[in-house]
Amino acid sequence: NRVLSHTAHQHRAVKEAELNPGRFTFMLNGVQIMPMEAWTNVAIFWQELLNALESYVSTGRGQGEFSEETATFSLAKRGTIAVFELRGQRYPVEPDSFLKAVLGAAREFFTWVEEYIGGIDKTCLVRIETLMDGLK
Repeated sequence: NRVLSHTAHQHRAVKEAELNPGRFTFMLNGVQIMPMEAWTNVAIFWQELLNALESYVSTGRGQGEFSEETATFSLAKRGTIAVFELRGQRYPVEPDSFLKAVLGAAREFFTWVEEYIGGIDKTCLVRIETLMDGLK
């Protein structure tokens, strides 16, 4: 489990119990905006999120859907900030630290899957590293 936390000055991924690997809760400025139990298909979510982040980096806007539900998310550049939108609610975020935190959590998920389950498409890890390298 992961808690992806975004505060005004810091993003972090904090390890919790190992009950639902790859799942996490989104917290922005200390407020939970997406609970852990909202994820219905974790692998689909991470793929959607990775696709959205690549689109954001190349075009300034990325979007996707959470798991198998109809909740959508997007990330759009607005001047020096980005706006993360989830279920119609908008949250301003600092782009680089937000991307680093999300990509770090994605890296941990895909690394965990490869280590304990195997058979993942390793291009996911390459895509994550490529995006991370662009943020340095």
